Amino acid sequence: MVLLGRLLVVSLSSFVEEISFLHVGFEAQRNNHRP
Repeated sequence: MVLLGRLLVVSLSSFVEEISFLHVGFEAQRNNHRP
């Protein structure tokens, strides 16, 4: 049961990392389009 919880935490943290990375990339791209 502990192993399952740990796996959930790892997958969740990696998911959040990916989302934040995409968000940062999107922000940078939007800033680059400014004149």
